[in-house]
Amino acid sequence: MRKVKLISLVWVKNNKVTAIAFPILCVIAITFNILKGPHIDEYKAGNSEIFTYVMGLLSIILTLSITEILTNGNLFLRFIVTKFLNRNKKKKKPETKRDKYTKSIHYLYICLLIFLLFFPIQYWYASYQVFHTKTDWSFFHVILHMLAPIMFFTMSKTVFPFQDITRENYFNSKKIAAYFIIAITIMNIIVDYITLHQSTIFTKTNGLRTMLLPLILLLGIVRPPRRLILPDIFSYIVAILIFAAFIVFN
Repeated sequence: MRKVKLISLVWVKNNKVTAIAFPILCVIAITFNILKGPHIDEYKAGNSEIFTYVMGLLSIILTLSITEILTNGNLFLRFIVTKFLNRNKKKKKPETKRDKYTKSIHYLYICLLIFLLFFPIQYWYASYQVFHTKTDWSFFHVILHMLAPIMFFTMSKTVFPFQDITRENYFNSKKIAAYFIIAITIMNIIVDYITLHQSTIFTKTNGLRTMLLPLILLLGIVRPPRRLILPDIFSYIVAILIFAAFIVFN
């Protein structure tokens, strides 16, 4: 029991951000779930020509994000192909179980790339769905609406360090992505409240968003056992189901 306690304290010491963020996100999720109210939009609805220009700028930034993710995917595929072609040219030592696992974990980068590719696409779709009737755009609202696409681009440039593809880099990439997604989600709650002139921040959509945040953080910090990748694959399945639930019930 004492050994478990010591291991827990060491983990908290080495993961201060996660240790602080997780209980805070749980409290926020519970609060939103209890106090959630009806979604009331008080902004003037109509056919907005301004939104066409806003959507154009948003699409440019989101396209840069998607391009960066696809480019990283191509670089990763080139790495795999080069590694496969060079394998037969050089004599190698017999492969150990640890080497096999370390090599296998690299392929989960593809799962992470595909998962992150859906986020900017969903944001573009949701922006049209929610904001296409908004007519009272101001420069301040435009700036707020561009913050999430800018963060998507920053995430796409930060998450994938392909100089050295290792298991540790994969784990760090997944954790950084989780922090970015949480930050973007919380920011969107605030932006929607300001730009849509909602009468309450405790809407059903925001309640669902905040309930998903602790789960996203948990999926981001899960480190599978050294010789198993099934827990990580399972975490991606759960993450995709959560993402699908958010789209369906949004």
